[in-house]
Amino acid sequence: MGFKMGDSKIIKGICIKTNALDYFGNEDGKWFLEVGKEYEFLSIRSGIKEGNHATMVVYADKINDYRPSGLEPIELFEIDLDNISEIYHTITNSDNETIIEIEALSDKHLNPIHDAFWEVLFNEDEKVNKVYFEILDRLGFRLVL
Repeated sequence: MGFKMGDSKIIKGICIKTNALDYFGNEDGKWFLEVGKEYEFLSIRSGIKEGNHATMVVYADKINDYRPSGLEPIELFEIDLDNISEIYHTITNSDNETIIEIEALSDKHLNPIHDAFWEVLFNEDEKVNKVYFEILDRLGFRLVL
C-alpha cells in the first residue's frame, strides 16, 4: 500500500527505515532520517549508474531550514509516484539519468536568476534564498520548523 499524496501537488513520502548501503561501500551508511516522518521531495533521480543506489531523492530538509537535502536512497521511503502533479517535469540529463524535479526549481528556470543557483543557495545569497523560499511557499511546502 503506497503513501497517498491527497490534495497536495508536492510528492511526499514517509520514511520507513534509516538503514541502507552507503553511496559506494559495502556497509550501511548513516542516513539521518526519522522513521514515520513525512518528507516533501524536490527531485527524484533514477538511472544512476555509479554507486549502490540507482534511484535517489532530494527533499526539503526541515532540520536545515528547508534547504535541499543531499541525495538519499529512495528505498528509505514509501512514496506514491502514480500521480505526479504538473508542478514537476521529467528530464533526461547528459548521463542518461531520468530526473523528476519541480519545474520552477529546474536549471532552466533558475539559471537566468543566477548561473550557479544551487551553489549560492548554500552560501546564503539573499536574492537566491528569496527566490527559493518564494517558490517553496507558492507550491505549498509547509515552511514551519
